[in-house]
Amino acid sequence: MCGSLKVLGEVQKIGRPIIVIRQDGNKIEGVWDGFAKEETLESWLSRDWSPCDIKAEAYTERGRIYDIPSGYVLRGIVRTFGQRSIVKVITREPWGLETGVNNRWVDIVRRRY
Repeated sequence: MCGSLKVLGEVQKIGRPIIVIRQDGNKIEGVWDGFAKEETLESWLSRDWSPCDIKAEAYTERGRIYDIPSGYVLRGIVRTFGQRSIVKVITREPWGLETGVNNRWVDIVRRRY
């Protein structure tokens, strides 16, 4: 899984605030609180988590930096408790050559919201 995200030119790690885009198009700040497996996404969504897009410029995987193409985002989920929101990055199983690098990868998709 990724070790850090590059957001607006700054490196962010777990426990730091990041901006996410909710399904309604609103941007909110939430604390990055780890990861959620794509295979368990329905379970998260049934417990008051909502899908979101995480706009990042790059992420690191085992010390290597991977750029995120323009127009693409990381898939995430967000849950709000009063004034505080927490965010999890969705991960997926590796494809092809990724298998030799790590057993989980962030899920990158075209911007949805």
